[in-house]
Amino acid sequence: MLWQNLSLSHFFCMRYNLVMRHFKSLRSKMILIMLVSFLSISLPALLVLFDSMNRIVFEKVREIDDGWVEARMEVLDSYLESLISITSTISQSEDLRHVLSARKENMRSELVEASESLRKYVATSSVADYINKAVVFRDDGVFFEYVNRVNGDLRDVGLIAGTTDFQQLVFPRGANVKLVFSHEINNPSKAAIATYSFIPEYSTYIYLELSISMLDDIFRGNPIEHFQIRTPAWSYPDTISEEIASSSKYKESRVEGNYGSIEAVYFTEKKPFGISSQYGLTALAGTLLVAATITIATSWLLTKKITLPVARLNSHILYLTVSNDYGKIDKEIQKGGDEIARIGRTVNKMSVSIRKLLDRNEALWEEKKDAEIAMLTMQINPHFLYNTLESIHYMAEIQRNKGIAEMSRGLSNLLKNMAKGNGSHIPLSDEIHLIEAYDSIQQVRYMGMYDIEYDIPEDTARYRIIKFTLQPLVENAIFHGIEPKGEYGTIRITAEKDDENLYIHVIDDGIGMDETELANVFSVSRHDKTNMTGVGVRNVDERLKLTYGPSSGLSFESEKGNGTTVTVKLPLEE
Repeated sequence: MLWQNLSLSHFFCMRYNLVMRHFKSLRSKMILIMLVSFLSISLPALLVLFDSMNRIVFEKVREIDDGWVEARMEVLDSYLESLISITSTISQSEDLRHVLSARKENMRSELVEASESLRKYVATSSVADYINKAVVFRDDGVFFEYVNRVNGDLRDVGLIAGTTDFQQLVFPRGANVKLVFSHEINNPSKAAIATYSFIPEYSTYIYLELSISMLDDIFRGNPIEHFQIRTPAWSYPDTISEEIASSSKYKESRVEGNYGSIEAVYFTEKKPFGISSQYGLTALAGTLLVAATITIATSWLLTKKITLPVARLNSHILYLTVSNDYGKIDKEIQKGGDEIARIGRTVNKMSVSIRKLLDRNEALWEEKKDAEIAMLTMQINPHFLYNTLESIHYMAEIQRNKGIAEMSRGLSNLLKNMAKGNGSHIPLSDEIHLIEAYDSIQQVRYMGMYDIEYDIPEDTARYRIIKFTLQPLVENAIFHGIEPKGEYGTIRITAEKDDENLYIHVIDDGIGMDETELANVFSVSRHDKTNMTGVGVRNVDERLKLTYGPSSGLSFESEKGNGTTVTVKLPLEE
């Protein structure tokens, strides 16, 4: 059991991790954001739409119900009008008046004829099928009646006379018929509609009783769930639930009839499609499902347009990282004008730049290696060289050859300074000593045709520079500035600093350079093989930029016939 629980836990952990890894992708995040955004907007919108739909359906249902009820009430009014009309017609019948005017001893034969005449009158009415009975009676006890749905009864006159409606009988002004809503005289538990008429000259009353079964036919197929016909005496159907009648969920409507105080009362549900109902939940769930499916499909297609270039860009960067094949470009990642395409163009440019930088570094490394080999070559057996030069110097002193003595002493000092220390960075003061030793040799060679002046403040002498930074510049000033001039010249070396950088200037008053020569000053990396180190100004500039950054290096100012100024810029380093 424990093993099974551990297996299940491991399974769910793996599934969870898989899902979380999936949702870390850009496409999944975008789809999730769009889905959440859609739901946060669509849910309230759907609720508002649902409420609007309820109102529309409610108004439509109520409109249909109103039309149906009004049409049925018109039919009811026509039946009541027919009942009143037949009652009025009977009260004005000549046959009835003839019977009522006959002598009482001749009444029997007249009553039979009157009953038959009454039957004919009633039978011609549109409500004939619904009339229970018609009774004609006088105060002296004479009566006759027509029975239809209910049997005749000798007590009918007494039952009619005993009703409250008869006892309170008052006819409306200008009318000889009164319509009342009461109950059957032979069965008071059943509702009925009755009419009364009075013939004053014969003290005769006419009573017609109509069964409310007529309402079953009039309102057959009733589409309204909560519907009722109401009168002061009865309601049809008997009751409507009090919960329905008092609930705020239903709207009550009334349609009054044209006769008496009869009216139709019905209740329409305000929100027929409740959100919590089965229909509402089904409609809501179906709408959300369809909308979410459309949103996810649309999001998937849209995000594919975004994530595909991102994936291609990522693939190219990974290729460069793994293969180190810098310089390779992928034209696909820079297609288009959006941000991703701009990043793709930048990546391609970066790849080319890195390739150039690697090639440049490789060339500098080869040059540095050659320089180190040359330096090592010059340092082979230094003590033998020092001793030999000292011997030459001693012999020159004995022979009083001042030039040879100074040259051998200068060369000895130069070699000692070159061999001193293994570091490539030396104080500016040590670099000046190298220049002085080099100068002592060149002075003999050029027989004093130039001088070097130094203006190195003490607060700049301690800062470190790369060894052999100034020597190639001085050599370049002698070979290409002073010597071609053919007359005495001066080279000045000055130094200054600001808060961040050290500036060293090598200034000569040689022949100078024109714009073309100045533009090509870095195009040649080495001088001829007769110079001391074989290191040119281009090499010095590249070493400075490689060591200190692109803001460092050499800058030239020159004018043909007015000399040249070379400025070395590098950060302060103690």
